[in-house]
Amino acid sequence: MKLSYRLSSLVRKSIASAPDTFGIAIMTVWPEADGRPRTISSLQLKSEWVICEIQGHDGWEECMQTVQYNTCTGLLLVDNRPLGKLPKPPEHTEVLTELFGEQALLTHPSDMPGMDYTLTVKHRGYRIDIGYDSSSIVIRATKGQQYLQFIHRSKFKSRDAWDLPGPLLNDCVHWLDPRSGKVLIIPNADKWKIGHHYWILDIQNRSCTNQSSRLVDTYSPLFKRVARIFSGFEERMHLLVFQPHTGHLSVEIRRLQLLFYVNARRLLESPQLGSEIDLDQDAGTWYGLESKLVLRNPRDIQQRSILTPIGPVEAKQIDNNMLVRMLPSGRYGKFVINRHLGRIESAPEPMLLYMKAQLHAYTSSAFPDPLTERTGTEEALQWLNSGICQPWSPLHSGPVTVLLKIAQLTPQHEYYPTDLKVMKMDRWDVSLTEGVQHEMFRPVVKQILSISAELQSFALV
Repeated sequence: MKLSYRLSSLVRKSIASAPDTFGIAIMTVWPEADGRPRTISSLQLKSEWVICEIQGHDGWEECMQTVQYNTCTGLLLVDNRPLGKLPKPPEHTEVLTELFGEQALLTHPSDMPGMDYTLTVKHRGYRIDIGYDSSSIVIRATKGQQYLQFIHRSKFKSRDAWDLPGPLLNDCVHWLDPRSGKVLIIPNADKWKIGHHYWILDIQNRSCTNQSSRLVDTYSPLFKRVARIFSGFEERMHLLVFQPHTGHLSVEIRRLQLLFYVNARRLLESPQLGSEIDLDQDAGTWYGLESKLVLRNPRDIQQRSILTPIGPVEAKQIDNNMLVRMLPSGRYGKFVINRHLGRIESAPEPMLLYMKAQLHAYTSSAFPDPLTERTGTEEALQWLNSGICQPWSPLHSGPVTVLLKIAQLTPQHEYYPTDLKVMKMDRWDVSLTEGVQHEMFRPVVKQILSISAELQSFALV
């Protein structure tokens, strides 16, 4: 400290004689905007302080700031504020972490009007300015002639409506170009590779396009018509409907890795599935299941299949009929309609096998299904008792959850006294029809789970 005090007068004289060198030293901790050099004026020496005015350009407009440097302690103040770490209010931590990760962000006071801080080190080549107000955070990125402002995805949606489809909201970062009034929609993986080769929302023209397609407005009748087709199978917010500049209307379900396009027969066809959505959604079974899509092979329309979400089941009775929904969860199962053998077939995976039995059980009625010529209850019990449904390895949580849901279709029995079992009370689920509830579901599920438990003792830990 003594040495610093003794050298402080020499440092002040050196700065006064070579202010440009002082400017270069400041630039190491306070970088300039791209191609915008600063000029120092009104240099004054006051006790241990060097005070000057610095005129620069923040990338938006010219500005003047007061810089104070203590030659004894080395403290540098810009507009009476020191350099330091960026404060992270709890309500803005998620946004800052999404853009910059968990790193500590060093800052100095911003010379941009309305902004509070500038990151000391450029992030991916961008100068970053950050400002806070009572309820929001403002983040601006500057590189050369490119000036952008971060827009949080919540600005594009409300509780019940979305201005943009989910794939362009939840998986993307949005940058507003104030000069053009356009919003650049950049995938999260490339959030700092900002360019015009991704989706661009033109606010003035009310359009959203990329280099090859135009997005269909989520409020338009066309989008609503497409959403009705996939209703129950996938939530509308996860549908990306677009019109290629050269080609047919397309529907992308990104989280299911599925694409559909309007083919020559004006039906939605999926190249991944090799099938098109059938106009006839009657599968001959699973009546009352809302969460299904019946497809057919375009080259052989007799080859039909069913897609359903893999997720929790919801069931209730309406006018003595069952209404069943499988909640979309980002996964789907494919089931083949075998009209020759009169049954639904699937890959021999426990999850799909037990889902098939579950759907037969929950959609059962007093009348046999045209496809199987059995009731849903009879078909479900037949499959659950078959060899293919007996576990060959310990069951994971997914199949076990499905089996337990099937077991709930057996009415509860309560005895009084409990040890003598003289009187019995049956408790039926009033939210379900009596036709789907059966005594044998719980015993057969118990047997399957017992086999799984025995296999667990031989499983490798």
